[in-house]
Parts: sequence; structure tokens; C-alpha cells
Amino acid sequence: MVFLAFSGALFAIVLLFELNSRFIMKTLVRRPDYQDAYLIMGIIAFAFSMQVLITLLTAPLYSNKNPQLIFLSYLLGGLLNAFLNFLLIPSTGILGAAISTAVSYLFIVFVMSYLTYKVAAFSFFDKRLIYSGGAFLSLWIGVAYLREHVRFYQLIVSDVILAVSLGSLFYFIVLINEERKFFASFIKGFSIKGALEI
Repeated sequence: MVFLAFSGALFAIVLLFELNSRFIMKTLVRRPDYQDAYLIMGIIAFAFSMQVLITLLTAPLYSNKNPQLIFLSYLLGGLLNAFLNFLLIPSTGILGAAISTAVSYLFIVFVMSYLTYKVAAFSFFDKRLIYSGGAFLSLWIGVAYLREHVRFYQLIVSDVILAVSLGSLFYFIVLINEERKFFASFIKGFSIKGALEI
């Protein structure tokens, strides 16, 4: 459930980065020559989200005393990254570098997932991840298209709608009743703890 929740949160963050990437670059980068780098921000955000999942997946392997398998996963991902860099960068430049980074991190996630499931015997995989991943890819394409056609005030409204919609879909559709109760009790307990500390 924790892995599913982290995956859902990271997918939402990637979509929000993609939607806002053009505005972020135009606001923070003054030189027009570099502002078109917004095209790769969503890919970089996706690569970072995969790194977070990799960090989660290392815990069972460390606990099972298999650090060599973690090294093997990174080694295979590094080799794939080097191959893709050699293949993509000459023709596509920084876009190719971003794609190779994201694909290699995703590959490490798949390798570590397999090792965590088979070697560490940690059955974390949930079929809902497949549906969530498919929905994420579809939404990513839609958000990338929308990003090119919204003005600033429309972007703010779109951010609110996207965040509320994704949160509601995840909470009411993806999670089962027991998981919703757990999250509700967790948030309630966290709020009470914060209030007592204040």
C-alpha cells in the first residue's frame, strides 16, 4: 500500500511539473535561448520520481542482506544509460540525454522490483499499479498538450482541477475501503500530534 501511495503521489507530481514547466522556465530563466528546456522538465521529473521508487525498493534488499543485487541493478541501469546516451545524444541532444536518464532509472525500478519480489520474497506488487501507470501515461500526453495552450490564469485553474481530480480518483477509486480508513486515521493522528506539539 505504501508503494502504491508513493507511486500515485509521484505520478501526480510529474503531471503537475509537466503542466507548469513552460511557466516555470519562462519565470526563472531570463535567457530566451534556454527557455525551451521546459520540454524536458517532465521527463526529468519522471526520472527523479523513479529515483524515489528505487530508494524504496532498496530497503527490502538491504534488509535481506543482498546489497550486491542493489549494485547489480545500478550497474545494469548505468550500462543501459551509457548505451542510450551514445545512441540518442548525437541526434537529439539534451532531449536524448533526458530520455536516456528516465529510461535507465525506469529499468532499474523494474530490475529491483523483480529482485525484491523473487529474492527478498517481498510481495509488494499490486495490479492497481498497472492501471495507474496506464492512466498516468495517457494523462501525461494530455497534460503536455494542454501546457502549450493555456494562459497563466488558466494554468492556475488547471493546476487546482488536476490536483483535486487526481487526489479524489486515487482516494475514492484506487484505494479500497480498508486503505482509506488507514489513511484517514494516519492523517488524523498526524494532525493531533502536530496540534499537541504546538
